[in-house]
Amino acid sequence: MGQLPAQAAQAVLKTYRQAWVNFLNPGHPARRPTFKSRSRSRMAVDVPQAQHLNTIRLNRRWGLVNLPKAGRGRFRWTKDLPGVTKGGPAGRITGARLVREPDGWHLVFRTEPLVEPAAAHRGPQVGIDRGITVALALSDGTNREHRPWLTSGQKEHLRRLERKSARQRRIRPRAGRRPSDWPVPTTRSPGSVRQPSAEPSTGSTRPPPNSPPPSA
Repeated sequence: MGQLPAQAAQAVLKTYRQAWVNFLNPGHPARRPTFKSRSRSRMAVDVPQAQHLNTIRLNRRWGLVNLPKAGRGRFRWTKDLPGVTKGGPAGRITGARLVREPDGWHLVFRTEPLVEPAAAHRGPQVGIDRGITVALALSDGTNREHRPWLTSGQKEHLRRLERKSARQRRIRPRAGRRPSDWPVPTTRSPGSVRQPSAEPSTGSTRPPPNSPPPSA
């Protein structure tokens, strides 16, 4: 992997050119392309041609893939791939990308699922209004509601985050309270605090001129 394959170099050049096309397009929100920091960016190698991958599934957990200049490698199978998994979705693999993560290298496949074209609706025409509370409001008086936004695990995670945020808000100072009104923190006990003297302070540590000399 010391030398970048020609296919991966062509993919980098294609991505760089597309970034300038997006920036020069007035209707696109993309910004000017800049250099990426090596310390803050992830290492990645693109394999744009899927016919060189020769992806094969060994068993339920492992598969084999052919990588340029690296040879045949084994990867952990975590999701069904179109056109490879038996009984999986129809489609094909269009490419892959090797991404360096803190826990090792990850292989990301680009897929193109085969979706059948939608059949023409033979019923009457209906007007549709889109909303937030109600997903779709139809002109025939019926509504289409949203599906559940969160799973049970996501709901539990959200509940924990809300409880944590509520605890953090309770320990913060009240709004409108000046810093001068806050109590002064101290680690000493009230009995060890030095009481102020009744004599006026002169700002000097020398004894007064008429004071008797200290006894031996």
